[in-house]
Amino acid sequence: MTAKELSALASRGQIEEIIGQLFSGVPSAFNDRPTDYPKFLGQIAGALKCDVANVAVVGSGRFGFSLAPHKFGRPFNDRSDIDVVIVDPNFFDSAWLELIRYDFKSLTFDRDVSQSLWDHHRNHVFWGYLEPYNLKTALSVYRRVWFPMVASLGFFRAAAGRPVKARVYRTWEHAKSYHRFGIRLITSSKMGER
Repeated sequence: MTAKELSALASRGQIEEIIGQLFSGVPSAFNDRPTDYPKFLGQIAGALKCDVANVAVVGSGRFGFSLAPHKFGRPFNDRSDIDVVIVDPNFFDSAWLELIRYDFKSLTFDRDVSQSLWDHHRNHVFWGYLEPYNLKTALSVYRRVWFPMVASLGFFRAAAGRPVKARVYRTWEHAKSYHRFGIRLITSSKMGER
C-alpha cells in the first residue's frame, strides 16, 4: 500500500481495511528476508512471555512510509526506527501499577525520564499503552526484561543499527483505537494529499 492509497482508503472511511493491513502480513522492513519476521516476533514474545500473535511491526517499517500525522508519507530509510506493538495485559498492568505507586515528588530521574513519567500518567495510559524506551530504567519490569531483549534484536538485518521502539498496549482494541485516531488525523488535516 502506498501513502496515496492509504489516504484514499481513509478518506472513503475504509479505516478498518487499513487497520487490518497494519497488523498482519510481512512488513516492508522485512521484505528482503521475510523468514526473519516470525523469528523477530518470537524473540520479543519469548522474552516477554507473551503470545507471538500479540506482537507486530507497525509504522514506517510496516508500509514503507510513516503513518505519524506530522510526517505522514516520509519513506522508511536507513535512519528510521522499527516500531513494534505488543499487546499484553499482564505486562501492561504490572508496569502500570508500578507507575501508579510512584511518589513523583520524591523521585530523582533525568529530566526526560521525569517528563515521560508525567506523559504516561496524563496521556499514554488514557490510550492504553506504555512506552518502555521512554521510561528507560524507571520501571523495574522494563529494566529486568525489556532492555536486554531489545539488545538481542540487533542480530536481525531489518533491526541492525536501528532503534526498536515499542508500545505495550493493554488490549488489541487499545492498539487499534490509537491507530484509528492517527489515521483520522491524517485525513482530517489533509496531510494524506502529499
